[in-house]
Amino acid sequence: MLSPVEAELVGSDEDIKSLLAQVLVEVGELREENRQLRERVSELEDEVLEARRAAKRQAAPFRRKEKIPQEKQKKSGRKVGHEPAFREPPQQVDRTIEVSLDRHCPDCGSTLEDERSHEHYVVDIPPILPVTTKYITKSASCPCCNQRWNSAHPSLPSFPAAINAGIQLTLVCLLSLQARLAL
Repeated sequence: MLSPVEAELVGSDEDIKSLLAQVLVEVGELREENRQLRERVSELEDEVLEARRAAKRQAAPFRRKEKIPQEKQKKSGRKVGHEPAFREPPQQVDRTIEVSLDRHCPDCGSTLEDERSHEHYVVDIPPILPVTTKYITKSASCPCCNQRWNSAHPSLPSFPAAINAGIQLTLVCLLSLQARLAL
């Protein structure tokens, strides 16, 4: 029950009922907004979790997040009717190795038939060997101007160029070791 002062402030029963209806409508709206905000918070938490997982991966993910439907996938290879491209066989073959085939099927043991030969070429690039040249140069000093002079050869690199070549060789070695490439 309301005290007479409170009743005067609120007004009649109709006013109370209309105020109560407004409050109930507002409570319903706030509950709906609260539900939507909770869903949005849940979505954002999932995104943050996925971003944290992606940050911990060592390499980029190579798979697609969504699969492409079969009918939208492109066929691999060249288009039908395209002229084939083959590499010409090498002019010089240094070694020929014939690989034998067992006469019996490894699965069931029956005798194999219709034997054919196929040629495969493997071109190995030989390692590059350094060529070391020893230059014996002469130097002498001038008694008049006290300057030292060195002999020169056209194929002898200058001193700064030799340093640059040494740096380049060092970089090549380091990069080849890092990339596990053979020199």
